[in-house]
Amino acid sequence: MKKIVLIVFLFLFAGCFKTEEEKVQENIDKVLTHLKKRYGEEFYISSPFGGRYTSSDTLRVMVKPLRYKGTPKEYDEYYEDYAYLEKNGKTGDGFGTVYLKESAEKFFKPKLKELFGENILIAVYPEGHYKKIDFKEEMIRRKALYKDDPEGEYYPLTGGIYIFGRVESEKDREKYRRGIYEFIQYLKQEGMFEYTILKIRVIDERVL
Repeated sequence: MKKIVLIVFLFLFAGCFKTEEEKVQENIDKVLTHLKKRYGEEFYISSPFGGRYTSSDTLRVMVKPLRYKGTPKEYDEYYEDYAYLEKNGKTGDGFGTVYLKESAEKFFKPKLKELFGENILIAVYPEGHYKKIDFKEEMIRRKALYKDDPEGEYYPLTGGIYIFGRVESEKDREKYRRGIYEFIQYLKQEGMFEYTILKIRVIDERVL
């Protein structure tokens, strides 16, 4: 009987001696489980450093979806955000901003390709607090807030649109001016012009 008690005691006692590496991996697994449950896809740790730490954090890491592996997004910090595990066991993340960026890119790409062709880069997103990860739904929500409280906190759509082409003549300049004008009209039609601060740049395609 003493042997059984001793063996059980030793087994339980041994469980307390996890290495620091094992503890970190356990916490990482909890964070990855949270992300999969929330967003319905597998994630990986893209960097162990979150950039913002607080005393309440047990772990804060930068993450990306597994589907980015083997694509240009794997190396692009624009498509990276943080997830965390607090000492009290609470998990959370800010990765919804990346889904918003992807959704905004998907929303604007057809019109921009129609106006400027294939060689474009879209890097836009809504700043500040969000509740929807679908870009159009989030902008509708924000517009309603602005309408109800025009003096309230203002979080516009920001970022940049980069067009790769050639500007070698007045004819070229006029083509891009016309395209930019039509894109502005498109923003007005979509009801986004008043909530938008975007830089539109034409870059020599030879830099590619």
